[in-house]
Order: sequence, then structure tokens, then C-alpha cells
Amino acid sequence: MGASGIETFYRDEITHMVAGPRLMVCAWYDAPDMTQIRQLRRINEVVRNRIGDDDVVYCNVVVSGTPFFPGDVREEITAISRDFGHRGLAQAHLILLEGFAGTAVRAFLSTVNLMSRAQVPMKVFGAREPTEAWLLEKLRAVHPSTGPESLTPAFDAVIR
Repeated sequence: MGASGIETFYRDEITHMVAGPRLMVCAWYDAPDMTQIRQLRRINEVVRNRIGDDDVVYCNVVVSGTPFFPGDVREEITAISRDFGHRGLAQAHLILLEGFAGTAVRAFLSTVNLMSRAQVPMKVFGAREPTEAWLLEKLRAVHPSTGPESLTPAFDAVIR
């Protein structure tokens, strides 16, 4: 774990998953296969057990790649969203892809969010700053002394 409290849980050419004291961020550099999706589920459990359901915000950052999700991946992403959609303080999706690719990912995530019937606030963003501000607002509702230093290092670690 680094000085900022950010720990890398998994990293390969497709994803980089990190967590800090009250935050989990998964960056995606291409569409995942079941290897990455299994790691996402495992790390969600680790973070939940370590931090607790009520003290963490989650963020997926789609940095680059082609939005192609095979059926088994779509099904497991929906299952993970359903299983974890009632956990945490908030869930954000930061889509840095432009054009059709970004639109396709936003449409896919919107469908997943509807199907999961999430009970925590979820929001999709197209820029980093409003994403961090929204997550910080959600954290401060429970932990008023939380500052940007709780989020920024995790985003810095995964956005390349």
C-alpha cells in the first residue's frame, strides 16, 4: 500500500483495480473477459469485508478500448451489479471514451443499472472532476472530514 493509502488489487493489460480507505476504482483499458470480471467480483468482496458496505464509494473508469461484451461477460456484469447494487454509499461510472464507443458503453451501463435495480445512488459521467466531486459529496455526507486526498490518488493511479 502506498503512502496515499491506495492499494493495487489487480492489474493487467485490460484493467487496473485499486482501493483506498473508502474507495474502490476500476479502470478499464479495453473490454473485459471473464478473467477480469472474476477479479472484479473477488475484489468487491475483499473491499466490502475490509471496509464495510456503508463506508465505500465505487467507481468504474472506462479509459479506452472497444465496447464489445460477450454474453457471459454481460451476464456476469449484470449479476455483479445486482449483487453489489445495494452496497456502498454511491457508484459512479466515468466514461472517457468519445464518439460511438462512449455512447455504446453509456448505453450498456444504463441497461445494467436498470436491470440491477440498484438501491444506492449511481451516476454516469464524462469527465473526471465532476465524478470526483460527486463521490466526495457522497462520502462527506457520512464522513464530513473527508477531503479530495481520499479520492485523487486512486484516480491518478489508474488514469493513464
